[in-house]
Amino acid sequence: MSILAPKIYTALSDGAALSALVSTRIYPVMAPQDVTLPYVTYQRVGGTREMDFSGVSNLELPQFQVSGWADSYLGAQNLIEPIIAEMMAGAGFSVNSIFYLPDGEEGEVFSASLGFGISHDLT
Repeated sequence: MSILAPKIYTALSDGAALSALVSTRIYPVMAPQDVTLPYVTYQRVGGTREMDFSGVSNLELPQFQVSGWADSYLGAQNLIEPIIAEMMAGAGFSVNSIFYLPDGEEGEVFSASLGFGISHDLT
C-alpha cells in the first residue's frame, strides 16, 4: 500500500454517514472471510507520479477503487453516496475525479464500485 492508503482509510472511517452503515468494516484490498455485511474495501488500481525539471516530483496522482459490499444489489448501491461524501471530505488528499465501475456479484454478495482520481503530495 502507498502512504496514501491510511488517509483513505481515515476518510472512509471518520464519516458518520458511512460508519452508520458499515461500522468499522472497512478493509484494504479484500475483507476477511465470513465478514458481516455490509462492508467497504479500497485499493490502489493505478496512477502516475508527476515529473518536473529535476526529475520525479512529490506529486502523486493515484487512482483508488472503493467498493461497497452488501447482501443485495440495492444495499450495495446505497453505499455509493456515503462513500463519495467521505472521500470528498478526506484530509491529506484531493479528489479530482470520480468514475463508476461495473457492479459485481460473488455468490450472494453484491458490490458497487467507484474509482477516484486523487492528487496527493508525498511530502
